[in-house]
Amino acid sequence: KHRGMFLNTQSFNALNVKKLQKILEKKFSTKTFTRKDKNGLQIYILGKSAENFMKLIRPYIIPSMEYKIPRLLRLTQLPKR
Repeated sequence: KHRGMFLNTQSFNALNVKKLQKILEKKFSTKTFTRKDKNGLQIYILGKSAENFMKLIRPYIIPSMEYKIPRLLRLTQLPKR
C-alpha cells in the first residue's frame, strides 16, 4: 500500500502544474511527480512527503471535506485541531 496522495490539478495547464510542483518542493520540501490522466495532469505527492504535507494543511481542512484525505493518511495519527 502506498502512503502518497494525488492533487487533482487537471483543470490547470501544464505550465501551472509545474509551477505548483516547484513551489511545493521549494517552500515545503514536498517530493512530487506528475501523472497524466484523460482530463489532464495530476500531481502525486510521495509517501513521507504526503504525511508532512498533511501535517501542514490539516488545520485548514473543514470536517465536511476530511473524506477527501486518503484513507492511509487519515489512519496516521495526526494531531487534531
